[in-house]
Amino acid sequence: MWGRSNRRKGVQGLYRILLCGDRKDQRLCCFLKKILLPYGKVLHEGTCIGEGNRVFCLEECEDWSGKTGKGILVLKKSYRPNGKHSPLPGWIAVLESGFRAGICGLQDTGIPAVLCGSASRDTLSISSWDAPFASVSILREMAALDGEVVEPGEVLVKMSEHVSRGEMLKACAVLLLCGVPYGKGYFL
Repeated sequence: MWGRSNRRKGVQGLYRILLCGDRKDQRLCCFLKKILLPYGKVLHEGTCIGEGNRVFCLEECEDWSGKTGKGILVLKKSYRPNGKHSPLPGWIAVLESGFRAGICGLQDTGIPAVLCGSASRDTLSISSWDAPFASVSILREMAALDGEVVEPGEVLVKMSEHVSRGEMLKACAVLLLCGVPYGKGYFL
């Protein structure tokens, strides 16, 4: 059973993150494992590393058909829709706004999406980029998995390695949706 976060009682819960796309495309999974570790335990393919009450479960798949529960569906650039996808109640998708295959795959599923990029309809956008520092703008209110509302604002980001703008935005979206506080910024 996948729990809900309840910050008032100090229980952080379990957050399921489904990376959808080619399983050979491991770059985003490795990156997410690394950045999630400071915020809790990371479960991936039977291994568990890290400490804390918040648990992130990373799972790779080609397609989300048959998945249940709730969590975050991250569409990798290697994702290709293969027909009609089923609705996934309780899940929130994260993808880059220019990723047409991903947007087409989500059509008619009822899955809300956090779009990352520089378009006017995006939820997250980069307001400044001076590596290794960046500032990410939260342009739209969004609901985290625990029901808390994430208000528009700025997230300061420091990167430990070179990452693409899309990877950085998707990582910030995952952290925000998992309820990781951003007041002191994120170290990616």
